[in-house]
Amino acid sequence: MEILPNIHRVSTPMGERVVHQYLFVGEKVLLFDTGLDSSIETVVSPYLKSIGLDLGRLHYALVSHADGDHLGGNQALKRLAPQALLMAHNLDVPLIEDVERLIEERYNQFYLNHGLGISPEAADWVRRFCKSGVPIDIGLEGGETLRLQLDWELKVLHVPGHTYGHLCVYDAKNRLAAIGDAVLGEGVPDAEGQRITLPPTYLYVDTYLSSIKALLNLPIETLLTGHFPVMRGKQVTEFLYGSLFFAQRLEEGILQTIREARSTLTLKEIILTLSSRIGNWPAESCVGDATFPFSGHLQRLENFGLIRQERKDNLVAWKAA
Repeated sequence: MEILPNIHRVSTPMGERVVHQYLFVGEKVLLFDTGLDSSIETVVSPYLKSIGLDLGRLHYALVSHADGDHLGGNQALKRLAPQALLMAHNLDVPLIEDVERLIEERYNQFYLNHGLGISPEAADWVRRFCKSGVPIDIGLEGGETLRLQLDWELKVLHVPGHTYGHLCVYDAKNRLAAIGDAVLGEGVPDAEGQRITLPPTYLYVDTYLSSIKALLNLPIETLLTGHFPVMRGKQVTEFLYGSLFFAQRLEEGILQTIREARSTLTLKEIILTLSSRIGNWPAESCVGDATFPFSGHLQRLENFGLIRQERKDNLVAWKAA
């Protein structure tokens, strides 16, 4: 799908959802995110051929962040397009290069204190569709410029919150930003963009909010994300402001839930109590994904001195301060 002249979206099916990759085609071609392990061969390569190009034209491949559905094609990329320079933020590089670290340090980081993590079956899914052992060629910090041709360059921006090292690219010429999962609205939609299937999985609340505000300060007329339909015009500001308002609403709801509770509440108890009131995602099946935003807001409320930790059944629990 050509979004604007020389800017294309290709999409990889992923169960009931879809993950989008983007091609910026100048004299040099940039691929934004490598998708799943199959994406390069079955989605990116055929699309390039349909517009008269091939994988040999790829010069840059930028991985937005450390999640399996955004980096899973790295190994296939280096096998089929070895000339392409694979790039990511230095803060996310260790998890991007090692799928076992990705599973343990990102997806299972809540297991010790909260008893929540991904199932063995989900971990096997990550291993199957996200091949490890591929070194990143260039570590980035944000602020770099990638020139695709004499009159067209992309600015790399650091937009943490979903992960520490999340990156996006801003195209001033076209007033367009490709942001991956840097902003997640009220939840991740299905492939048709109609129904929320997951909560918004940001974790680091302060930097997430700061990243949204930084994007609001840019003149963006077209917004490209990892899982949402293309947004244009007022849809962009509505989505960004809506994401801010959702985070505020979630934090207020968590604090109210804890204050109204008669006893300390674990992370899982807070998620199950509040998900049905504030989220349109399926509560029971999304507990693992909800640990990200809920734990982020709990940490923030604790930092503000509004709640405090105790122990309950060998798990961390919270009560009002």
